[in-house]
Amino acid sequence: VLPLYDSGEADGLLYYVMPFLEEETLRGRLERVGRLALPEVTRITAQLADALDFAHSRGVVHRDVKPENILLLAEHAVLADFGIARVMSGAGAGAEQVTGTGIIVGTPTYMSPEQVFGDTILDGRSDQYSLACIVFEMLSGSPPFGGSMAQAIMARLSVERAPTLSTREIMVPAGIDEALNRALAKDPLDRFPSARAFVDALVATGSAPAAPLASKTRSLVVLPFASQSDDADAEFLGDGLTEELIHTLSTLPGLRVVGRTSAFAFKGTVEDVRAIGRKLGVELALEGSVRRAGQRLRITAQLSDVKDGLQLWSERFDRPMGDAFAIQDEIAAAILATLQVTFLGQSPERPAGRPNSPKAYELYLRGRHCWNARTERGLQQSVDYLREAIAIDPGFGLAQAALAESYITLGVYGAKPPELVMPLAETAARAALDSNSRLAEAHGALASVQALYHWRWIEAESSFRRAIVANPVAASARQAFAVNLLLPLGRWDEARIELERARALEPLSPVIGLSLGLVPFFQREYEAAARIWRGVLTTDDNFPLLYYFLGQAYGLLGRTEEGLEALDRARQLAGPTPEVVAATGALLAAAGRRPEAHERLTELSRMARTRYVSPLLEGQILACLGDSKAALAALTRAVDGRAADVVWLAARPALDALRGVPGFTALLQRVGLAS
Repeated sequence: VLPLYDSGEADGLLYYVMPFLEEETLRGRLERVGRLALPEVTRITAQLADALDFAHSRGVVHRDVKPENILLLAEHAVLADFGIARVMSGAGAGAEQVTGTGIIVGTPTYMSPEQVFGDTILDGRSDQYSLACIVFEMLSGSPPFGGSMAQAIMARLSVERAPTLSTREIMVPAGIDEALNRALAKDPLDRFPSARAFVDALVATGSAPAAPLASKTRSLVVLPFASQSDDADAEFLGDGLTEELIHTLSTLPGLRVVGRTSAFAFKGTVEDVRAIGRKLGVELALEGSVRRAGQRLRITAQLSDVKDGLQLWSERFDRPMGDAFAIQDEIAAAILATLQVTFLGQSPERPAGRPNSPKAYELYLRGRHCWNARTERGLQQSVDYLREAIAIDPGFGLAQAALAESYITLGVYGAKPPELVMPLAETAARAALDSNSRLAEAHGALASVQALYHWRWIEAESSFRRAIVANPVAASARQAFAVNLLLPLGRWDEARIELERARALEPLSPVIGLSLGLVPFFQREYEAAARIWRGVLTTDDNFPLLYYFLGQAYGLLGRTEEGLEALDRARQLAGPTPEVVAATGALLAAAGRRPEAHERLTELSRMARTRYVSPLLEGQILACLGDSKAALAALTRAVDGRAADVVWLAARPALDALRGVPGFTALLQRVGLAS
């Protein structure tokens, strides 16, 4: 969004000051070159959607989105002229532009039907319609509706159905026309819920060449490939191949692939694929096995229709160990042919950032396997493996991004001081982006560092959105966006939307289920949060974080014993982590059991002698004990040390006793959580 430098009033007229930019407008670009290529169109549209969603989240509807109001600054689209409604007296070139003063405001060529009808209540879907008109024009060379007079244009868009690009003989994937058709719907309720959702639909299909798509989207789960090697250490091969196949097949337009967490929920089970299909709501299942003998691999794979269990395809691959990712491509291509969505014979995109070295790839798979264990020991092993992979192949972008994620997780879990691991994470994420600027994992890691460590919220939001645009089906990116940025900033509805999208991609993920409960929890709706978390426990009753938050919710509802019981269960599963100790102390303090709360303070102090403990956890207990001065001192140390958990200062119910205290407000301002 073009920034606002100043505003005021002079001689009864309002004015505002904005930067002068000599770059061309999108209108100038279109007049100069005509139609734009699809990759450039999706890039510009994604950038405009960022600006519009930002405005819509703050209750602002532009009402005059058009090429003249879009500046192309260093190949980045900048949206200008917010709040200026214009009506063209003529639609031809050089037509006089006048500011609209009547009920109908906007530029007819890009005006939504509800604007034409003079509706006084508009929302972001009106701007989405205008954005879709611009996308149509960028791809075809002219907007959906044209005419020599404004009245004629408005009459056409009021009654006529929007044309398709195919009727203009513009060859694009059918999914592009489908997305435009929805965004150009006459009824706002029939459009996408946001500009970002519109872009997600464009990006999801825009990478494929023009060709007829499958008549419907197919859905598939890649079940964990079983390890049949005598060497127990080789389990990472099956897990790594599964994870990479999920990533590769997710690039296919017309195919919805269940995310890793939900797929791995069935690891080691003997459940029938038909039952799995019903649980996940998918049509197809890919399963297989991996056997390693020395430097040879034998991989078997089979694709089944989960409705009747009928095997659609099967194959055995005997290859040298160094051909692991070549085998992955063969499996993906075979599935693609089986589904008969060949897209002019092209295979799925080769995942960005792959290495040239088989040894580096093997170390990367080992590192990801250890990272997924989510233990402190596993995380440190992950770092060691990934650093070794990068030493062999410094340009291995996926390994750099994975290393950044491992460092971030060490910091978020409180296993390492944030000032130690967060800068390392940022360095690794930027190195990954140097290798490949469209690496979704790297954008997501950088966004988490920007939010959790630097508190640069605008930059973090931009990076999160880049991650989602680069990989719209990455549930982890949407979950991190919601938890690490939207919830800390109190943007509850947006967080809920992103988490619902993530859950649609990962229906069995306990982390996403937990995160959904955080929305009502941080809104002080504790019973609603507890209800969500109890539901997640029915599918995974060994996830310690669920008990950790459920115990806090029960305590805040006055159900002390149930709360202590849940926290004790969390301690049994995860050990006496500082977070569980602090939550127990806060609950005991709120229940008036002060001596026991002080015992937890002592326990935290003892733990801090041998490991990192965020000072915020001490402040949490002190706040519940009513010692505001000592609590603020502890929170100040946490902010000074940039502890990862300070981003939830404004949201944590345990700190409610400090609301309104001047020192606490000052801390919120330092973190960027208050004006």
